[in-house]
Amino acid sequence: MSKPLGVLPNAVDAALESEELEDDVGSSSKAALTRAATVVNYYTLPYEEQKDKLGEPLYKFLKSLDPQNTGVLTSDDIGKVQDILKVHRPGAGRQSAGISMDAFDDMDQDVVKEIISAWDANGDGRVSLKEIKSAAVAAREKNYQMRWLKMLVFGMLILALTMTVSNFVTAYFAIELAKEVKAERNSGTLKTSDGHTVKTASAEFKAQNGMLVAQDGSGTRRLQACADGDSSKHVTCMAETNALATRPAEIPKTLSSTIPDRLIKEMAKITITGVDKISHMTIHITGFSRALAPSKCGSLVYLSSQHGTITLDDTDLHFDASLAARAENLGIELGEMSAMGRRLSSGFMVAGLFSFFDDYEWECSSVLAPKSPTKPYVMHTLKKTPCPTAAACNSKLSTASGTVTLPGFDEESNAVVSAETIVETDKFVLSIRRFANHPYQQRVQLVDHVQKNVKTFQVFKGEGYFCQNDSYAAVVDNATDTMSSYFPAYQGKAARPEMQFHLPWGLQTVPARNVRVFRLQPKPDVDGALPLPVDYEDDETNLLPTQLSFIDARELDFDVEEIVVQN
Repeated sequence: MSKPLGVLPNAVDAALESEELEDDVGSSSKAALTRAATVVNYYTLPYEEQKDKLGEPLYKFLKSLDPQNTGVLTSDDIGKVQDILKVHRPGAGRQSAGISMDAFDDMDQDVVKEIISAWDANGDGRVSLKEIKSAAVAAREKNYQMRWLKMLVFGMLILALTMTVSNFVTAYFAIELAKEVKAERNSGTLKTSDGHTVKTASAEFKAQNGMLVAQDGSGTRRLQACADGDSSKHVTCMAETNALATRPAEIPKTLSSTIPDRLIKEMAKITITGVDKISHMTIHITGFSRALAPSKCGSLVYLSSQHGTITLDDTDLHFDASLAARAENLGIELGEMSAMGRRLSSGFMVAGLFSFFDDYEWECSSVLAPKSPTKPYVMHTLKKTPCPTAAACNSKLSTASGTVTLPGFDEESNAVVSAETIVETDKFVLSIRRFANHPYQQRVQLVDHVQKNVKTFQVFKGEGYFCQNDSYAAVVDNATDTMSSYFPAYQGKAARPEMQFHLPWGLQTVPARNVRVFRLQPKPDVDGALPLPVDYEDDETNLLPTQLSFIDARELDFDVEEIVVQN
């Protein structure tokens, strides 16, 4: 343990009672401290305890040398002060005092040399106080110049930005003032600067006596000109009085009674073309009317012509007696007789020619359009898979003595019945299917719309097997779209009796219902719609789907022909 300096009163007293100690800690007090530090090598100086004895100036000086504020200076602390005094003391009171490289023995000499060379104005290898002062003044002036330079650059940027904005605004108003015409924002009409509507003239046409005719001979562009060299006085050139000939537009569209009245009135005629693409009939329409009546869509459209009346029920055309007689004379084949007349046989291509046509949504004031179930929902269904042939639904257990059909076979519809429970929300679709030939297994498919993935696996006795990931895009693309993808044709109401299906896991019952019957026609060029008509039924009370039958599913080799909703 080091011995405190207080035990050496002679050395301390010599430092404290020195006549060189002044009010301010000057060079003499620093010299006294240097001598004290020489004596107390390897000792400590408890200056805090001797505050009263040291005096205020020396106490403050010693305290400034204690960075840790411990109240005690070690010999190392005093040694560092001694190194500083060695540098400072020789120049006390002289402007020539300075710092040489010898004071930095423990530093990189190349770095020290570079620093001292930058400040050493006279090249004597030492940096005097005068040179340090000159360097400080130069640094201050440099900082001052840099500050003004930054302010100048900033001011120039502000000036440039102001000039750019000013030029843009000036150019904008100059262009606006130079405009002779302007387009009104609300109507899009071109107006002159004084508010008059702009009128344009054609270089080739002009209005004459209410007719659009070619320009006269003074124009350089003409629709029709007199023959060259024909300048005799008795020849009159009538090019300027020839009215411009036009013909109305003819836009072919498929006919349906669901077309709104605003578009039907634009129809000028109907064309009927036979299967041979040669035989055809054109009927000019002189007027039409609509009446609410039992029909596929709740209303019938009557189209009048010079030869009779056509009744339009959805896409079916019925001719009255006079028009039917004319059609048969022209080789147009007609079908059976109905309350609305003779129906045009299938196979003919029928199109209405409209002068104007626009997209429209199916509307029917007397019958609400069918709608898809609102999510989230749970639906229990029975699906019928058609048997293309009788043998396709026979089991391998069949023998020559008897035929055994597949489990779940429904003789009335000649199809195999399976059960499916569907749970659908905005985030996922869960499908659980049961097949009669594997009654103890369930096929589960989970379509995750959030993670955009599909997982399919089999469940047997509460455990999953054969789990696999399917293509999300393929599953979503193959899913049937909503009702917005179809044109619904209302066909009337019906009472459906109770249905029962015997399956290995129990009797499945479909309750009796009063339903509405529709024929869904797929809209052209709509992704997601099945490429075939669908007979659709929904509950008359809650409008929820009860049955879907896919027309021509067997011919198109669909895996599902009919879906019956249990609940």
